[in-house]
Amino acid sequence: MRKKILSIILAATMVISLVACGAGDTDAEKEKASSQQEQNEDKEEQGNTEDSDNTEDPGNTEDSETKGNNEGATAGNLEIGKITDYGKHKIGFSNDDAATGFGAALTETIENYCDEIGWELVTADAGCDTALQATQVENMITAGCEVILMKPYDESSAGPISKACQEAGIPLICLTSPISTHYDVCVGADMNVTGAYIANYLVEEFGSDIKVAYMRGTLASEMFTTLHEAMIAGLEAAGAEVVKIDCPEGRKDTAMTMMENWITDGVEIDVLWSDNSDMALGAWEALNAAGLADDVKICCNGGEKDDLTGVLNGQIYSSWDGNTRTIAQTAMDASVILLSGGNISGMVASPDHMIDASEVEEIMKQRGMLD
Repeated sequence: MRKKILSIILAATMVISLVACGAGDTDAEKEKASSQQEQNEDKEEQGNTEDSDNTEDPGNTEDSETKGNNEGATAGNLEIGKITDYGKHKIGFSNDDAATGFGAALTETIENYCDEIGWELVTADAGCDTALQATQVENMITAGCEVILMKPYDESSAGPISKACQEAGIPLICLTSPISTHYDVCVGADMNVTGAYIANYLVEEFGSDIKVAYMRGTLASEMFTTLHEAMIAGLEAAGAEVVKIDCPEGRKDTAMTMMENWITDGVEIDVLWSDNSDMALGAWEALNAAGLADDVKICCNGGEKDDLTGVLNGQIYSSWDGNTRTIAQTAMDASVILLSGGNISGMVASPDHMIDASEVEEIMKQRGMLD
């Protein structure tokens, strides 16, 4: 039954384009990359660790559950996850919205990881302002940053950022989602694959006859749009009914008010999906106040302290593991490889995983989230 549901969902999501690669390769370049990939695979079998061209389609993460986050990243003997000497570097990080729980956690994790490896870090919060984010990146380049990390607010409007980094000869690493113009690598996930995974998970966990409500992340984000489209396609293909879709723009109070209105309107919900933990917890507060907290299973994006605490306390049923620690480490490793003249596939993804009550305490202990 699981395989049948998954095949239906994946078939439904095939009509949605995979995440675009960073530099917009031509057909000739793709043919060249394909040929080079075959040559590199032969070399790897012979134990050859020389530098290779970028050979993997950045948007193809269908095998991410088995590939992990080392795929396609090489610079001599340097590999993501295996770097021990980070040297001394100065980098910049522009966050799209540090006011959310995940955004704040990402900034804190990158700061802590740079402290661990001895790197100088310049941080900035774009506050959901694309023009401001471009200015921040330009200022980081002027300040001497060697690599730019960016969690983009609007993936389709980052052209000035791409241009500034290219003109300065500075690697641009996107976090969580790629942009539509040039970038060197994205540390994140193919949201088509993730959306199909989550839709399958919800149907397998709660049944195909469920009524699902969906609280979207910011509408300006291509990442959340792609996730939304893939999830809706998967849920509907499996027979689930999507009864409500709305956008509290990532805010807890807005989500709480929205859920209060749904309750007043008599909307029947079995499962709520939320694109971040803030909205999930706001919705839970409204449900709890109405005595309905046990009637609706809440699942969300996250993997950080707020949502995992919610899972631990029974407020949230499960959380997709965004894991900022993995994002930070992978971004720093990628920076070392790029600064060493190496190549990385356009997308470096971690496996999809939903964290539930059966493992949340152990995971929180491993991540230092419990006293």
